Amino acid sequence: MQADRNRTNRPIEPKVGVVNYVLIALLVILPTVFGFLQMPTEMGVIIVACSLSLCFANLNKIQSFKGAGFEAQMREAVQEAYATLEALQSLARPLLRTNIANIAFANRWDGIGKEKEHELMNDLSGLAVSLEMDQDPEITSMRRQFYNLYSVDHLRFILHVLHSAGVTSETVKTNMQPLMERTETYVPPSVPILRNALLSLTAPQWELIEPYILDYEHYIGTHTFRRPEATEELPDFTAFHS
Repeated sequence: MQADRNRTNRPIEPKVGVVNYVLIALLVILPTVFGFLQMPTEMGVIIVACSLSLCFANLNKIQSFKGAGFEAQMREAVQEAYATLEALQSLARPLLRTNIANIAFANRWDGIGKEKEHELMNDLSGLAVSLEMDQDPEITSMRRQFYNLYSVDHLRFILHVLHSAGVTSETVKTNMQPLMERTETYVPPSVPILRNALLSLTAPQWELIEPYILDYEHYIGTHTFRRPEATEELPDFTAFHS
């Protein structure tokens, strides 16, 4: 009976494992993004904020915590303060929105390339899911616009390939233009719609651009690049002109 009473009176410890994982992810990812953006002040602020949040999330385990230039004597001063998901969302929401917006709208970050941009976007999107913020309207909209931008890049590159090959079809240009006009409600065209816009091409011209149509199909389906040279390298036109 005494053992039962001890178990009953034992304070309930919060499950902070998930909170710790999220905070560690914030502490690793967000300073990295601010570093790429050359924003040292913001990088320092997020390090301090995440470190403080880790303190509160682990009050039951620590007596003293040092980091990012501060020392906090936590256990004796605060007994009942625990980090909650709602508090973490309030902290992370503006940071996630800012960083996703930077990737989505700044575009073509010097020196990191499209693969790195997508890697950072995936990291931030994963963090949003961990914090149950992936349905946030602003975050959803900015992510969609980021991927739409690269979808349009694929379409533009198809025209660039045709132009570089000497194909000057006004019909194709007229048909393709509406497919590349990004609006707030823009949805990348399906592959059948794209092929229909290119219907006037000859058989050799189709053969030339087929790999780039497959690149586009892969991207809109997976938000990854089928080939490293997609949207960047022109094909060898030797066979086409022979």
